Amino acid sequence: MLFKSMATEKTSTPETTKEKMIYLFDKSNKYIWVSSGFNTEFYTDPQVMSAMTNAFKRIGEIKILIEGDIAKRMGSLKWLFAFKEQFGNKLQIRCAVDVPHWLIVDGKHFRLEKEHATGSIGNNNLFVTDVEQPLVSDVIERRFEDWWFRASSIE
Repeated sequence: MLFKSMATEKTSTPETTKEKMIYLFDKSNKYIWVSSGFNTEFYTDPQVMSAMTNAFKRIGEIKILIEGDIAKRMGSLKWLFAFKEQFGNKLQIRCAVDVPHWLIVDGKHFRLEKEHATGSIGNNNLFVTDVEQPLVSDVIERRFEDWWFRASSIE
């Protein structure tokens, strides 16, 4: 069997999406790459902030692509930008336009979200964990890197 250990699960509510994203942040050991509109309600949730904070302290690389109005996010997510100052080059943030909302953890755990209306949380997510085959993760990571290199620096 090609994908014997890979687990997939769909979520469609804010609660289940939050639970699964916290789970992925907790599984991180090396790096986290995130592309998101960074909904303030979701990313200022104390449990989400705590999971991200703990992961950021533990891992070696964080790449964040913020879709949309970066100035607005700098105001509403001050804690995230404070980490940028604290962690230096370990935490990189760029601004992107029209990118899907993904979470990539260590190249083997993913959250892939279908497009949704601005302001909604937790709609149509696919969580994939324990990917052993590099073909799957290579495709996803190459796509993210393409967005990353086309994104604008916030510095």
